[in-house]
Amino acid sequence: SAGALVVADHPPGAMAIVHGSPADKAGVRENDIIVELNGEKIDEEMDMRDLLQKYAVGSEIELTVLRKDKQLKLKATLEERK
Repeated sequence: SAGALVVADHPPGAMAIVHGSPADKAGVRENDIIVELNGEKIDEEMDMRDLLQKYAVGSEIELTVLRKDKQLKLKATLEERK
């Protein structure tokens, strides 16, 4: 199935969600699957990074997230990457 799985894929102790990041503030958690960004489906053709490039810093976006068997709508405000 499509979507972006939120996982830590770096060295041991790495976090999937950076503390204080827009995703963290929106309530995205490790093992969530982000399936839509502002109503646009995330899939093999449309990577989440590609979608994010359409929006300016300061834009509010809505993420549709699957968590276990629930579908959640989370709002995030884009910030400059540090």
